[in-house]
Amino acid sequence: MTSHDDVDMPVALTDVDHWDSVWSNTHLPAEILKGRRAYVDAITDVFDRLLPREVSALELGGAVGAWAVYLARRLGMRVSVLDYAPAGVELTRRNFDLLGVPGEVTLGDMFTAEGGSFDLVYSLGVIEHFDDTRSAVAAHLRFVRPGGIVMVGCPNYGGINRAIARYVSPTKLAEHNLEAMRVNDWPEMFENQLGLEPIFRGYVGGFEPLMHKVAEGRRLDRRVVAASMLVIGGALNLRVMRPLRTVNGGALSNYCLGIYHAP
Repeated sequence: MTSHDDVDMPVALTDVDHWDSVWSNTHLPAEILKGRRAYVDAITDVFDRLLPREVSALELGGAVGAWAVYLARRLGMRVSVLDYAPAGVELTRRNFDLLGVPGEVTLGDMFTAEGGSFDLVYSLGVIEHFDDTRSAVAAHLRFVRPGGIVMVGCPNYGGINRAIARYVSPTKLAEHNLEAMRVNDWPEMFENQLGLEPIFRGYVGGFEPLMHKVAEGRRLDRRVVAASMLVIGGALNLRVMRPLRTVNGGALSNYCLGIYHAP
């Protein structure tokens, strides 16, 4: 098993400039709220059911702090964020200030920053941006206390989502390691090697067309498909349609989530 400090450096599929550009378009304040998006409700339902209350928590790659705000307000956690993009760090600090959420925000790389001893260490949309999923997950162990909780989540571009993304947003798709989204392979991919004991592992959120609401470039056909995804996504978000979102699997669902006891 890899030690907490002995973590290989994987190849990143994105860079700081990419994330600074992404976060520069973010509107503040930003927070995760129940009742607005069915897939968000599905993810946070797992949080509410399985995560501990009133513990210390560190989010890796956590700009702009929207998920951390949820954990602070809903579960009483003492939150911190580590991110390597300067624009993301500054926006996270501003977001915490605007929402009155106390939290430490640090500029740094999860592979090289000084380790810690948090009760919960998590990332939501990080591990899929590296070519080596095991090394990306292993970096979480540098910051968690022995026996603490590690949580990882990422979008699922398998199945129908891969087919749509290849057509509508191929450049964005290329920024993701699609192997990382094979939840059924996670035991062999990283869990067993890192000594992680599963609390929850699975696909959540059902089919989410809003993953594909933005088309790349000016091609009319791509824009038509993206517009149709926006309409269908709005319909599936209606409360009467939400039972359909309980159907989950690698060919359909929009999100992958794992929660573990750390060694």
